[in-house]
Amino acid sequence: MPGFMLRNAMRDFKRLDMKTVRELAARFDVSLTAMAYRLVESDVHPSLLVAYGKDGRHWFVRSKSIAEIWFPKDCLDHQSGAYDILFGGAPDDRFMSTVEGDTWFDVDWADQVELGEQSFRTQENEVVSLLVARSDRMIAD
Repeated sequence: MPGFMLRNAMRDFKRLDMKTVRELAARFDVSLTAMAYRLVESDVHPSLLVAYGKDGRHWFVRSKSIAEIWFPKDCLDHQSGAYDILFGGAPDDRFMSTVEGDTWFDVDWADQVELGEQSFRTQENEVVSLLVARSDRMIAD
């Protein structure tokens, strides 16, 4: 997934969500996780991708445009859609929802920022969440 091909393909989409990830993953013949990771890493939109298991956070990647203070919590918040998927057996999120930043981050004023959140199960005991910044306060200087 070379960067120039990815940027060119993203011109067909207005937003970063799992619908976009699914369509691009099919186009490039890669997994959802690989495509979501590459899109976040490529900084096509200010975003993060975070994987959790029942034992806590496994890994994450953030776009270069997201300030480094935005470090995901060690454990899932029970108010996140990812929690419902991992612990409650809920289906993958069909749509991106809007959540306050304090659902995902321990920054003092995180409740003053909004994120798009959309999560999907990758394995029986793992869920991955695509978090898209909806506040300029998350952007690095």
